[in-house]
Amino acid sequence: MANIAEGWLSIVPVSKGLAACLSARIQESGRVFNYSGEADILWADDEFEATFTARWTCCSAWDLLDDLLADARFEFRDELVAALIKGRGREPALGHKELVRKLPGERKLRRKSTGR
Repeated sequence: MANIAEGWLSIVPVSKGLAACLSARIQESGRVFNYSGEADILWADDEFEATFTARWTCCSAWDLLDDLLADARFEFRDELVAALIKGRGREPALGHKELVRKLPGERKLRRKSTGR
């Protein structure tokens, strides 16, 4: 059995269209964002927030976001590039912690990990 990581993601600003698209992708991602139950998603006005679980680390979740940022065919790519993205993940049993951040205009998440 794998250890369960806990993750948090915030995207600001976000349109209703992007928020709905991200919500659907997260819920359909299988165990990437939903390892031990469904992700908890909240979006209102121009802010999108999700708390989720992943297997071992949240790296697969960050990979999914990087893929969307790189995909020229993704309908909301320009909006995602223009947004501020922040996130963190942790796996307490291993002492593993992750931070991700993308400033408006950047096309890739910056990642930092500590622990195992």
